[in-house]
Amino acid sequence: MVFMQLPASLLPGSILLSVLLCPLWAPADVVTLKSGGQIDGHVVHDQGRPEHFVIETPAHGRIVVNRRQVVRVVQQTEADREYSQRAHQLADTPEAHWELAEWCRENQLSEQAEQHLQRVLELDPQNPQARQRLGFRAIGGTWMNRQELMASRGLSIYQGKYRTQQEIELLERAEKRDSTAAEWRGRVQRWHRQLFDRHRGKALEARKNLAAIRDPLAADAVAKLIKHEENVQVKLMLLEVLSQISHQTTIDVLVNHVLYDPLEEVRVQSLEYLIDSTHLGTSSSFVRALQSQENLIVNRAASALQEIGDSSTIYPLIDALVTEHKIVFGSASSGGDRYEFSPSSGAFSFGSGRPRVEKRLLKNPSVLSALVTLSGGKSFDYDQPRWHTWLAAQQTSTRVDMRRDD
Repeated sequence: MVFMQLPASLLPGSILLSVLLCPLWAPADVVTLKSGGQIDGHVVHDQGRPEHFVIETPAHGRIVVNRRQVVRVVQQTEADREYSQRAHQLADTPEAHWELAEWCRENQLSEQAEQHLQRVLELDPQNPQARQRLGFRAIGGTWMNRQELMASRGLSIYQGKYRTQQEIELLERAEKRDSTAAEWRGRVQRWHRQLFDRHRGKALEARKNLAAIRDPLAADAVAKLIKHEENVQVKLMLLEVLSQISHQTTIDVLVNHVLYDPLEEVRVQSLEYLIDSTHLGTSSSFVRALQSQENLIVNRAASALQEIGDSSTIYPLIDALVTEHKIVFGSASSGGDRYEFSPSSGAFSFGSGRPRVEKRLLKNPSVLSALVTLSGGKSFDYDQPRWHTWLAAQQTSTRVDMRRDD
């Protein structure tokens, strides 16, 4: 440990040599220089030389440094000062270093304590107290520190924790995935900007690069572009790009546009991409949407299931034939009294300016259309019990046929 690390050009040769030979002296202040050097000592405020730092050191007296060469001065604690005195007078014996190490531990000077414990082992390699303090354990007659002990158990330090090799490999893969995903974000954003470049060649090249994407780690980057894209034609192109990437994000984005995009063209095209792709789990997303609080979304989900043609969705479709929804009558912004039309009675009534919310059971024509298609042309209108009876009979018949095949 060297407490003065000035470049050789800044110190006389005799001073530099004596500093190197005095490793256990600790300073009151640490002065860091722009050159990368360090002076350990006690800074004295010399009123006569304000443009300089005057540093007192125990071995070399006063050293004067121009303030412009100083990066920072770190003042030491009272414990550091006392340690400086103790270390300067220390005998180089195992007992003396052990005693000072214990004093350092009691005064929260852990780094200095470890240095003295290490010196104890240099002087007395088998010292059990020093080894225990440094974290060594006697295993099978051999002293091991914590790192060696953990290594014997197949554990290594990674990101500040002891982990198995399998954990480390998983974390490294995750880091690599994150790094690759970040690279894709940069590329995709750059190509997206080039789509609008005045030079036709750059725009065509960007479109070609986007169309060639297949890496699942690029899915989130493309999805983010779609989310903020206002140009309909570019959005449709990006949706096509995303549809060629096999990833859960692809399903989520396309389903979201089928259900919620205000433009029919986008909804229709998104559904076509879902049907043409080999993505699994598409039907389940629309089945969940059959439970939406919005009646419009329920019917859009049913239309999608009809196009997909998944007969396993008949049961949830039956349950969605008639659904309950909240309907708001009137508007809080209109103000005053007015006449309202009641859909249930077909009559007008006199109402106030406050909106009114009612729960209504609504028939879903798109759900019925999907059921008729998926059932092979059966129709029991909105009679849910009859639909359930028919479905139960179909399932019973299927089980009987399977037994006959056996």
